[in-house]
This record gives sequence, C-alpha cells and structure tokens, in this order.
Amino acid sequence: MKHRKCKVVIIGAGASGLVTAKYLLQVGNLDAKDVTIIEETDQVGGIWNRRGRPMQEQDVKVSIDGIPVKTSMQPVYEDLLTNLPSTLMAFSDMNFPISDGLFPRQERVLRYLHVYAQRNNLFNCILFNSHVSKCEKTKQDGCWRVTVDEQDLQDEILLEADRLIVCSGHFRKPFVPPVIGLKKFQGKLMHSSAFTKAADFKDEVVLIIGASTSGSEIAGILAKSKLCKDVIVSVRNLHQRYKAYLKVATENGAIICPGLQRIEDKNAILFTNGQRQYPTVILFATGYRYSFPFLDDASVSTKDSWVRKDGYKMQNLYNRLIYTKDPSLVFIGTSNLLISPFMIFEYQAHYLAKIVNGTVALPAYEEMNKEVISRSNEKGQDVLLFKCPSYCNSLAKISGFQGYW
Repeated sequence: MKHRKCKVVIIGAGASGLVTAKYLLQVGNLDAKDVTIIEETDQVGGIWNRRGRPMQEQDVKVSIDGIPVKTSMQPVYEDLLTNLPSTLMAFSDMNFPISDGLFPRQERVLRYLHVYAQRNNLFNCILFNSHVSKCEKTKQDGCWRVTVDEQDLQDEILLEADRLIVCSGHFRKPFVPPVIGLKKFQGKLMHSSAFTKAADFKDEVVLIIGASTSGSEIAGILAKSKLCKDVIVSVRNLHQRYKAYLKVATENGAIICPGLQRIEDKNAILFTNGQRQYPTVILFATGYRYSFPFLDDASVSTKDSWVRKDGYKMQNLYNRLIYTKDPSLVFIGTSNLLISPFMIFEYQAHYLAKIVNGTVALPAYEEMNKEVISRSNEKGQDVLLFKCPSYCNSLAKISGFQGYW
C-alpha cells in the first residue's frame, strides 16, 4: 500500500469535481500536489462518459423478495441531448462551441468537460481507474484517511487529507418501488438507467412506470422509433406538466395509463382504473437514491447523518453543501436533483474555495444548523428549480463571485 498526503481529496471527475478542483487551485491558493481527484473510469466527464458504462443486475428488495432488475451507474443513453440550453450548462468562463447547438449531445458535453480540464491543468491532479473503497475521519489527528484501489496497478493507495469533497453525483443508486405481484412477471425488468437505444426493444410491448424527465423522454424515443409493438406509460397523477413532457410520446401513439395497482398472472398489469395491459418489458423510470458506500457512517446516528436513511434526501448541509457536524466534509452538486446546470456547481466551488483560503469564515454550528432548519419544510427531493438564481446569488454575496446573475 502506498501513502500520500494532500490537503483535499475530491471524489469524482465529472463537472462538479472538475470545477471544484479548478477553484481550489485558482482561488483557494492550493498547488496541484495539494489536490487529488479520484476517478473510477479512464477519463473525465462523470455521467457524460458512456465508455465502459457499467451495467449490473441490482437486487432490489420488493416486499420480501429480491428481484433482479437491470440497472446502470451511467444513465446516459445514445443520442441524449441536454435538457438545458448550452448557455445554462456552460461554466462562466468557457462557452460551448456554437456548432454544438443550443442543446448539445452527450458526446459534445463530454468533449467540453475534457477541454475544460485541459485548459485548467487538472489532469495532473486526477487518479484515473481508481475506486474509493473507504473514507474515515481519524480522531487522533482529525484528518481524512481515504483508501483507494488502483485498478491498473492492482494496488492500494492510502490518502491523508484535511478535507473530503464528494462530487460523485446523484445517479448512483437506481430506485425501484415495491410492486405487488412483481415476482409473477415473466418479461424483462429494467430501470431507466440501463436504457441504451430503441433498437433493443424491437417488437416488445414496453410499460414505462413514471413520466418525469427520463420516463417521458424514453417514451418519446421508443414511440417515435415505431420499433415497439406498443409503448405504455403509467402516471399516477397526470398533471399538465407531465402532459407536456409526454407530448412526443402521445403524438406517436403511446398509451397513457394511471398508476399501477398490481401485477396479475400471465403478465397482466392491472391499473387503478381497472384497465389491463400485457407488457413484455417493464422499465422503471422511478428515479434514484443517494448512495455514498465509501463514507464510514457507522458511528453517525440517522438523525445526524448527511443523508436520510432511505437515501431520498440530503440533510444537515449548511448552504446545501457543508456538513454541519464536520465542515471538512463537503458535497458539491447534490443540491438540485432534477436539473443540475453546471453554474450551481461553480457557485458552490467558488464559495468553498473562499472558505479554504480563509477569506470566508464559517459561522458556529448553531448558526449553520439554523440555516438547515429554515429549509426543513421543503417537500420532495433536493430540487431547486426556480430557486436557482436566489440560491446562487446568496453564495455569491458571501464569496464575492461575479458570475451569471
């Protein structure tokens, strides 16, 4: 096992990890040797990197049975376009090329992040093909001990750092809800994270459960391809927003059904209105849960943890990024689950860099906890949406960042 000391360890070389490293180097007054980025794949990009996309059979606990469901930790499929315009996706100091269009394709976003890392000399900080197996805070000297498995060298590295910055994203643990009778289903079961292309569903009857961003877009892709026998979408509450999301799907013949009640024999799906459909594939577009298996939380109570026990929502994070119980633990990019423009990562990274260089001082625990409590009535998962400008402005006011608004 090799040992190395640095000041900051960043987990993940996606957009949030790269911009965090950039600001720590350029504003936080750290040297390249002080910052180590750990990346489990062979290139930067995070979810935008489809190469070597890991597929897995995840044992999802449904009632008391473990049912295998095909999932992936890289939920970006072929021909994916960003759901935000490039003007919002871009960092403040680097625009997307005009030739990438208003809504860039996946490979253009990946190239953008690669160029961003090059321009800011970040490659010297990155350990590629490296997997974080454990992070623990020592009581003796108060430093983080991060155990890293180097796949290329088949060796372990023990990193010691003052701060641990988690930039591993939202899309690590696909969520499949309990479904009555799921064990009876004889067709294919998969999560939207494992969707790749429409050609994989030729002559299938596909039931998509969920109609948010991924569910509606996949429904549109499948319906428009005309490769499936039928495309069915189950939506518990068909709000106007979902009708808009499903416009492409419905215009191309997709069938919209209410919530699923149970699965009966012979693959019959019973919906809450008494209607039945007979799919050969069930695709769960039911979102994700936060997962940080590398963090040692055995000594942390459920109430005091950084994430709820069910993984549904982050908690105890001052200004949505700094763990109040231990400010040396920071989460960049978890504040906006539904849509994550890179600008949010940038505002958070600049704010953190000012804390690191001593320009911004954190308040006492009691004050940080008050800020957390002030948001305790927020419903749903961590979704900022129209609060993005005010949130970014609040960080900019503290850190003096001149960014977007």
